[in-house]
Amino acid sequence: MIGSLAERLLLCAALLGAAAAAAGADPAPRFALPIDCTPYADCWPVNYVDRDPTPGWKDYRCGWHARNDHRGTDLAIADSQAMRAGVAVLAAAAGTVAQTRDGMEDTGIFGRGGARAVERAPCGNGVLLDHGGGWTTKYCHLRKGSVRVKNGQAVAQGQPLGLVGMSGMTELPHIHFQVEHDKAVVDPFVGVAGGADCAPGKAPLWRPEVLARLPYRPVFAYKAGFAAARPNTDAVRAGLYSEKALPRRAPMLVFWADFFWTAKGDRLEFRIQDPDGREILRYDNVLTHNTLRWLYFAGVRRKGLFWPAGTYRGTARVIRGDGPGGAVDAEISGEILIR
Repeated sequence: MIGSLAERLLLCAALLGAAAAAAGADPAPRFALPIDCTPYADCWPVNYVDRDPTPGWKDYRCGWHARNDHRGTDLAIADSQAMRAGVAVLAAAAGTVAQTRDGMEDTGIFGRGGARAVERAPCGNGVLLDHGGGWTTKYCHLRKGSVRVKNGQAVAQGQPLGLVGMSGMTELPHIHFQVEHDKAVVDPFVGVAGGADCAPGKAPLWRPEVLARLPYRPVFAYKAGFAAARPNTDAVRAGLYSEKALPRRAPMLVFWADFFWTAKGDRLEFRIQDPDGREILRYDNVLTHNTLRWLYFAGVRRKGLFWPAGTYRGTARVIRGDGPGGAVDAEISGEILIR
């Protein structure tokens, strides 16, 4: 039982003060996926917020999937061909358009003048949304001519803002999604409440279904295919080498795979099987350096006048970890019809 009248009045005042503070507080938004895609199927998280205040860098899992002072989450699409087909950038939460930019070319750092030409506008074509309470989100590297919202316009969560492009300071088609609160960068995988080191935060800003769709993968392959000769990296990333069939007189059969985040000491394996399931290529190698992104390939030459007709299957794996058999951290496969 509560004691004196004075004690009761003090308790009521405290409760009213707490209620007023709660009512006046602006809750953090909960963000939907800012791109219309299926993670690890046709889009991939390729960079995270840098959580290291020193000149080094680390992501929210204490990995090296970031760059020094990188302030957002990068979600990449497959290649330039996918960019030309159009992948929508979506408002991650309801808000008001605070700023837009359009008209920059989709050349990234590969246009005339290189990186210097875009260093004053590294975001490229983009949209800034204000969500109230000091919260903003930024959407960068949109495709030229695709921005479809205007300053002052109210937008709903999931509303299209434009298309994924390659404008500004970038090397590949992707969206850079940046969250800020009172102009301070916030990692959406951690939130403002913090948490244990090397793990998601106590109150991440992603909606639960988004977190479930964006598991952290230490290494992954996002594209693979076959070619009749050594593949050209730039051509692969432009969307070429997408053949479904090769001629029986092809001089070679090469299986390629584009990986993110391979590391020194990883074991790389390539296998190719013929239409009868026989292994015609076995290639193993231990990697000697870390990479952000690298195109690996292995192939076998034709031995007779023709390849046997049928469907050939290729598999590429990166194996990381100790113990019997190691631990398969990334695997991708593909098929080609030879006729």
